[in-house]
Amino acid sequence: MRWFRRLVMLALLISVGSAAAYVRSDGFSRKWRSFVMQQFESRGVYLTLDKLTLDPLEGLVARGIRVYQDKKYKVLLADVDRLHLDLDYSKMMKDELFLEGLDLRDADLSFPLDPEDPNSEKLTIKALDARLYLIGDRMEIRRAEGTLFGLRVHVSGSLLRPPSDKELEDEKSAEDRKRKRMAAIKARRDLIVEAARMLKHFESAHVPRLEVEVNGDLEKPEELNATMRLTAQNLRHGDYVCDQIEAVASYAGEQVDLTRLRIKDHLGELEAGATWSLGGDKVDFRVRSSADLPGLALAITEMDEFREIVFYEPVELTAEGSLLLGAAVPEGAFVPLDCVGNIRARRFSSRGVVLDGLEVDYGISPKGCYLRDVLLRHESGTLGLQALWKKDESFRYRALLQMDPNVFLPFLRLPQTKEILQRFSFGPESAIWFEVEGEGPEPRIDRCQNKGRAEVHRFRYRGVDFQRVTANVKFQGPHHEYHDLTIERPEGRAVAKHVACNDIKRTVTLTGVTSTVDPVALTSCFATKTAENIAKYRFDKHPHVELDGIIGIKEGTDLHVRFRSDGTAHYPLFGEDYVISRPVGDLKFTGPVLTYDVSGGLYGEGMACKGTADLRPEVNDYTVEFRANSFPYEVFGKPLPFENLRASVICKSGQVEFDTQSDLLDGRYKLRGKLDDNREPQPYSGELRVDAISLNKFARVYSPRETSEGDLTGHLQFSGRLGDWRTLQGKGALVILNGNLYAVPILGPLTPLLGAVLPRPIKGYNIAKEADCSFTVADGFATTADFEALTGVFRLVVNGKVDFLEDRIQFEAKAKARGLPGLVLFPVSEILEYVGEGSVGSPDWRPKYFSGSKARDEFRRSGEAPLIQDEPPPRETRPSRPAVPMRK
Repeated sequence: MRWFRRLVMLALLISVGSAAAYVRSDGFSRKWRSFVMQQFESRGVYLTLDKLTLDPLEGLVARGIRVYQDKKYKVLLADVDRLHLDLDYSKMMKDELFLEGLDLRDADLSFPLDPEDPNSEKLTIKALDARLYLIGDRMEIRRAEGTLFGLRVHVSGSLLRPPSDKELEDEKSAEDRKRKRMAAIKARRDLIVEAARMLKHFESAHVPRLEVEVNGDLEKPEELNATMRLTAQNLRHGDYVCDQIEAVASYAGEQVDLTRLRIKDHLGELEAGATWSLGGDKVDFRVRSSADLPGLALAITEMDEFREIVFYEPVELTAEGSLLLGAAVPEGAFVPLDCVGNIRARRFSSRGVVLDGLEVDYGISPKGCYLRDVLLRHESGTLGLQALWKKDESFRYRALLQMDPNVFLPFLRLPQTKEILQRFSFGPESAIWFEVEGEGPEPRIDRCQNKGRAEVHRFRYRGVDFQRVTANVKFQGPHHEYHDLTIERPEGRAVAKHVACNDIKRTVTLTGVTSTVDPVALTSCFATKTAENIAKYRFDKHPHVELDGIIGIKEGTDLHVRFRSDGTAHYPLFGEDYVISRPVGDLKFTGPVLTYDVSGGLYGEGMACKGTADLRPEVNDYTVEFRANSFPYEVFGKPLPFENLRASVICKSGQVEFDTQSDLLDGRYKLRGKLDDNREPQPYSGELRVDAISLNKFARVYSPRETSEGDLTGHLQFSGRLGDWRTLQGKGALVILNGNLYAVPILGPLTPLLGAVLPRPIKGYNIAKEADCSFTVADGFATTADFEALTGVFRLVVNGKVDFLEDRIQFEAKAKARGLPGLVLFPVSEILEYVGEGSVGSPDWRPKYFSGSKARDEFRRSGEAPLIQDEPPPRETRPSRPAVPMRK
């Protein structure tokens, strides 16, 4: 018996081991895998298995399951990594239907978004636990839970399986049923997947929950009923916090109905609903919201464009219409939407601009959109707008702008448009009224033909203040025109028939412009360089100006300017401010060249100046033809009355040639020479000539108490460097005929000393029948060694020099009597030798040998710099010196 028991035990062990080996063998898997697939197929479920094993602990386990729509295994519905089968082993041994249920434990279920495309993106429900009971012809789903994109999904329901003995369908009916089944599958998946995808953008301490209940007949998917309920709380994405989300949707037959969608955040709530017929071409929807829509859209789409808008108060939005699908969307549609609605927003900001509110009624369709009764509010005013756009056809709008247009700068794309707008500056006191309408092929203002009427008060354009501007306006892209333009400034008014601006060529075309405003201010709005040249003419009373032509900011200028004034104009030249009365001018700007012709009154007499100038900074070319009937000019501290002055200056590449001549004191004055303007300091050379200048008139200038006769003739050839009198060098000669020595500069005070030594007054002793000398100029000195004057009584010989930098003289003079006075005075001839000191205007003569006085200090040596003093010392200490002895 002991041996028999051992034999039985051994047989049992061998049987169990053999059974265990068998159930894990490929033979068991092949046999029962096919049987299990038949079991599922008899219940309308088509699948394939990679492996089927029987585990003592887990039972019958299927691995590598793929579920298909039909028995041809073409349309993949899902992949399951493993599946526990609940079976009746007694029926199994009898080859009867033994599958009673399915059990998924921590399984991964994946399915393609498009069942008909196995290569489409797959979504996976992880950690799926589910219990399915197969009860007769019905499949009960209990306790099905898994995670999709962080969304906890709960599924329950009851499904009637297809009958095993159903009648064969014709091909057309089968295809129709297949289409409906696929549509149903896609609809259910889309609802779940879109909800999961939306929620994956958020962070939450509580996992969002989706509950799904499905009932119906698997054979008739179009009649399936399903309800879904999504709930989530305290979701966060960046700075946006959603307090609560609740969505309820149902699927009944072929109708998908989003019964309720409710989203609550810090601003308000969004409520929406939608319906869709499976296989239909549109989804009807309705939305009403006071929530933070940009924040919600940014959280869902993660598009940075929504960061640009921040609402500070609830936004009221309504929308009602249809979302078009599939073939219902026209080719090239603007958007797959057909809806109407309105927006009512209060204070919000975008791109740094704070706006007080927005109201708009709108309509959107695949063919375009319209905006009606738009009212945008800003602290500076409002913008009203009506617009209609038909895609690929036309765009029309009408707007009334009563706010600062610089508000729109951050939203403009074209640099040219930004640059135009930035020329304007508006303040709290500004008033804007701009009514404009336009039409074009697309909703872009720069591609529309626009026209309107503008009236603007108290603003600045390119830094220039304006009181009021009105105009009819036309503009398209970089081209803008102004008709019947009126400009008002405090000093006057300007009117233009037409002003056309081309911001690509950078030109301004002026037609029929008349103005009494400041021409510099007006011209600087269009051409700064031109305004700088006009600014040289300063008017105490703004002139009447007429302008026609083209101003080219870079090139192409062809402008004609005419002006006249009943007042005076000031023109600075060589440090002097010349006042021109009742000026009249004609200026022509051709390219970079200015041609001018200005006339008026100067010093009570007529004046005219003509010439040309190349305005390019790198070019130094100009010509001047100047005529003046009177032109007093200061020489040695006294104004000389130049009359009938004619001056001609020609500069070519910086090489200047000048020629000046005039009437001077009943004689003639001529000055001609050259100057090199390309070097610093500028070197110059020339010749100065005076011919038959009246000594009588000359004496009245420098010695008003003296009278004289005769005339002065002389010349000087010179050279030097501009601004440095020490570099002046030259030589020349002077001739005086029939001149009164009293009237001769420097020698005038010497004449009474000579008369005092005569035995008795002798008529004409001071009249020089002839006087002449030669002189040189160098290092700030004018030097002569041979001045000789002959009178009827004596011969006067003088030598010495003038320091014209310090305005000092140093001379010696000898007088030798002629005729009878010479015999009388011969014994005391040395008494008639004198020394002259002091300044040119106040010379101090003394006898050379019979005076105890002598030079007060050393005379400046040649090559020594002149002494410059801020204030002239008392005469007892040092002779005074004018600030600039010969300034020009």
